[in-house]
Amino acid sequence: MEHGRQPRVSARVAVGLKIDEQINMRLTRDISMSGVFVELDQTLPVGESVEIFIALPDGAETLRLEGSVARSASDGVGVYFQGVTPDQRKALENFLTYLKESGAPPAPPSPPLPGGEEKLPEEFDPRKIEAAFAKERDLRESRRMIAQQLHEAAKNELKKGGGARAAELLKEAIELSPGVSELHHDLGTAYYQIGEVERAVSEFERALALQQGGE
Repeated sequence: MEHGRQPRVSARVAVGLKIDEQINMRLTRDISMSGVFVELDQTLPVGESVEIFIALPDGAETLRLEGSVARSASDGVGVYFQGVTPDQRKALENFLTYLKESGAPPAPPSPPLPGGEEKLPEEFDPRKIEAAFAKERDLRESRRMIAQQLHEAAKNELKKGGGARAAELLKEAIELSPGVSELHHDLGTAYYQIGEVERAVSEFERALALQQGGE
């Protein structure tokens, strides 16, 4: 899985593959800046959205990447990463460098035989990754609750005509809990209340796109 001159690392790395709200621990065949091939005993439709979770070394926060199935085979799926942020890109670059320098277990030329078992380095112990997932879930829930509190405060400000303050609160809430259409809708209302019509329209459009399942 690579585009152009982007580096590809052939390695068996334990990652989390999230499909329909369920995270499954799987091994990679190869990974690059553009995508990853994950060994899987089921086929997935091309274009299906998935999430990849990678436990970064040295106790760093788990890297979460969104992607879509670009290739589906009997022994796994090829996933192209989508919407990678600059911070995620940097973390992924560092992880690929780490794999090369640490000598991660190379991927075999063919799928392992049934009953075969490989010992992964301690850094890729599934228990460590599962613990990282639990930590991330707790962090997400904490952020969601804070965002909800900020949203309630913003709605109170809007009722009083405090559009400027409401906008500040809503922007904080969106940073903590991105992708919530109601937050963008109310931010649009706040901007409209203080006369920033163009920003208001942009936020209303963003809210509508999220409601329709867009990005």
